[in-house]
Amino acid sequence: MTYSCLLPKSKFVLIFFQLWQELDGHQGFVTCVCFDACSAVLYSADSEGAVLSWHQGGGGHDWRLQREFLVGELRGVAINALAVHPNGKRIYVYARDSVVRMLDVLTGVLLQNYLGALAHKSI
Repeated sequence: MTYSCLLPKSKFVLIFFQLWQELDGHQGFVTCVCFDACSAVLYSADSEGAVLSWHQGGGGHDWRLQREFLVGELRGVAINALAVHPNGKRIYVYARDSVVRMLDVLTGVLLQNYLGALAHKSI
């Protein structure tokens, strides 16, 4: 049985990507990434609770480790999601322990915990 009548072959486009650079710095598996509003800073988080910021170098394809955010409460807790505040001065970190944390980008200080988030777990 063929499905070519449902999806014409002309609709498929092959896209090839090329690896430009590997970013070394995480001890665990990288679980999420996000960019700031200007796409000049890349934030990445891992399964060990570390958040790293990467600054774009002069060539446009060269990323350098700028800062590592190590929060005691996040040590060993996997991070599920990252979001940058629109003004670029705060990072929201949603971790596996169902707590959203707000970090200051300039100082790396934990500013606030937001309790009550739900992590849906399948039984």
